[in-house]
Amino acid sequence: MGKLKKTFKVLGNVLFIVILIFTLTIGFFVIKSKINGEVPNIAGNKIYVVLTGSMVPVFDPGSIVIDKKIKPEQIVPKDIVTFIDPRDSNKLITHRVVQITNKNGSLSFITKGDANDSNDPFVVPAGNVIGKVNYWVPYLGYILEFSKSSMGMKLPLIIIPGSWFLIAQLMKVIRLIKEEKRRKYEINNKEIQS
Repeated sequence: MGKLKKTFKVLGNVLFIVILIFTLTIGFFVIKSKINGEVPNIAGNKIYVVLTGSMVPVFDPGSIVIDKKIKPEQIVPKDIVTFIDPRDSNKLITHRVVQITNKNGSLSFITKGDANDSNDPFVVPAGNVIGKVNYWVPYLGYILEFSKSSMGMKLPLIIIPGSWFLIAQLMKVIRLIKEEKRRKYEINNKEIQS
């Protein structure tokens, strides 16, 4: 039983460290992107937050999508791509490619959100495609959006280290109390045996 408990403790610690490293890495790139005024970018992959439910059930609002730059010629139907809305250059959309057209050597794409009943009411020129979605992580977008706020910027710098310190101190106190109880138990057992 003791071995199993020790294994769970080790696994818990490893999982905690992996989550902490992942969170700090994402946080670093979000802060860096905020300072530079760019989209978060990790090893050539751009990270975007999904704001609508147009791609449910593939990913929900609040998920993040991780896009890799791709040549328009490499896109095939059923790929999910992020592109600049042809009607509003300040808006990005992530939808599935349902059809590819090639008029006089000029590629364009017909797209559709999986949750939508019909295709998008516009054609996406190849030049508007930012990248192909390779990965997505559910609900992490809520954390990224929060991290862009002033409170979110303070969180990694103040609250997380402060919480870590408090938890570490609490664990020390609990350990000391357990050791003290064990010590008293051993003293009492020695007195009874004497």
